[in-house]
Amino acid sequence: MLKNKILNTAEEFKKKSIASLGKEHQKEFREIYEDRFKLVKEIFEENRILASPEANEYLQSILKIIVSSNKELKDIPIRLIFSKDCWPNAYSIGEGTLVVNAGLFIYLKNEAELVFVICHELSHLYLDHGNNAIRKNIDLITSQEFQNKLKRISKQEYGAGAELDKLFKNFAFGIRRHSRENEAEADRQALNFMKNTGFDCKGSITCLRLLDTIDEARLFDTISLPSTFTFPGFQFNMKWLNKESSIFGAMTEDDSPLTKKGNLLSLTKILAGWS
Repeated sequence: MLKNKILNTAEEFKKKSIASLGKEHQKEFREIYEDRFKLVKEIFEENRILASPEANEYLQSILKIIVSSNKELKDIPIRLIFSKDCWPNAYSIGEGTLVVNAGLFIYLKNEAELVFVICHELSHLYLDHGNNAIRKNIDLITSQEFQNKLKRISKQEYGAGAELDKLFKNFAFGIRRHSRENEAEADRQALNFMKNTGFDCKGSITCLRLLDTIDEARLFDTISLPSTFTFPGFQFNMKWLNKESSIFGAMTEDDSPLTKKGNLLSLTKILAGWS
């Protein structure tokens, strides 16, 4: 069964990764490796996988062409899965699992564009972007400099909140900058992989244009909540848009199960994707 095969392989990889950890920052790495496996598990438990044999065989046939054309990929464990998720995205979780969402697939115009998408995610895996990012972030937040800044801020009587906000904004900015660099590097490597497959490399250009359009949200109309949620015998109430409302406005921790401990973080990771 597809689910058991992928989950068992992913869990074995997680165990090997944890077993190979050194003593330095072992706890931090272990938590992240556990979280990555949980993300893979959630995709299956939430019934988000397209289990059609035909769909999966087609996706695997494309992967086989790419891998057989690029010897660098032959010894890398790769698990390519097809998700029913409607948002247009494809992503690498970083431990060998690659996901292509149906929401992206329906916008692709030809196989060459699909090949480039898969090559891009394979490039993240090949270049070890996920693990490199984990190491950089753990090294930064556990560094003496970062910890000294936290201690100094914690002792401030005034302005501690603003200082803390500034510190983590700089941290987030660094993550985004490295992410952009990784995306550009993955695009270049993907084109190198694609050149060897025999597919038309012009597909990379049209695919990137499509992804830019998606990123700018031009493919999606703004939703009008009143018109969308008004039905015969049921009228949308504009008060629901007020901040204090927990229906479409801001939610507090007591308003929704999504905000309970761990759930919101997990949902955010899924929605954002691990590109």
